[in-house]
Amino acid sequence: MGPETPTRLSPALCTGDLLAGRFRLVRMLGTGSMGLVWLATDEQLENEPLACKILRPSLGDRRELVADLKREVLLTRKLRHPNILALHTFWETPDAQFVTMEYVEGMSLADALSERRAAIARVHGAL
Repeated sequence: MGPETPTRLSPALCTGDLLAGRFRLVRMLGTGSMGLVWLATDEQLENEPLACKILRPSLGDRRELVADLKREVLLTRKLRHPNILALHTFWETPDAQFVTMEYVEGMSLADALSERRAAIARVHGAL
C-alpha cells in the first residue's frame, strides 16, 4: 500500500488495516446480512489478492453464527467446481472473525443482473 492515508469505511474496519498480522485490506467489495467482504492482499504470500469475508462485529459474540461460518468453510472446502470459489481458512482474532477465500476479478452480481435485465429489455423492445 502506498503512502496514502487509509480510508475509514466502517467503525471497525479501515482501508489499509492489517488482519491477523497478514491480510492488508484494500477495498470493500460488498456487504451482506452477516458481514462484509473485502479485497485484501496476503503480505506473507507476495501480496497475493484474496477476499476476506468478515463477520460483523455486532455478531461476533453470537457463538451460533461463528459456528455457522466455520461450518460453511468446512463444507465448502470439500466442493470442487469451476463455478465455486475456493475457501481457504477460518480466522479468529481478538478483533475479528473472518474467512479467507479466492478472489475473482469481475462485476458484482447486482451489476450482472442489471446488465441482463437491460439486454432482455432491448430484445423485447426490438420484437
